[in-house]
Amino acid sequence: METLLSLFVILFLLIFVVAAIGVLVFFYIGLWKMYTKAGQAGWKCLIPYYNNWVLMVDICDMHFAYFIVVVGVAVLNLIFTLFSSVFSELGWDVASYVIQMLSWLVVIVSYAVNFATYYNLSKKFNKKTGWVILTFFFGFITIPLLGISKKEQFVDVEVSKHSLFGSIGK
Repeated sequence: METLLSLFVILFLLIFVVAAIGVLVFFYIGLWKMYTKAGQAGWKCLIPYYNNWVLMVDICDMHFAYFIVVVGVAVLNLIFTLFSSVFSELGWDVASYVIQMLSWLVVIVSYAVNFATYYNLSKKFNKKTGWVILTFFFGFITIPLLGISKKEQFVDVEVSKHSLFGSIGK
């Protein structure tokens, strides 16, 4: 009985790993093609952090957004975590809670920047607001579909005056 259960677990894990690799391959093929449609080299989607830079700055024309995401999420959350720990050790619980709330605020701003990025990306592919919301929640499906679909074309339109963070920093 134990060997049958072990065999079932191994088979389940094998199917899960193969499915995860398939989704990852689908995502990166679609992302490569989307970058190519947007006039960028496809290989740029494979490099971590640089692919977000290309997406936000070069494709979506959101020059200040990358700074907000990288500095906000990486640096400020690290600083807030350190200060929160120090204040907790000193017994300053109120200061620790304030720092934790500021950390959550940084995360919320990061989500707003991501939503603005998806808005600009969707408008550059002539998509409606419903597509923006789908991309925010299911970007691992909708972003590759922009690249793989033959009917989706990149249109380099100016959307910054209608977006949250597009015109900042230009």
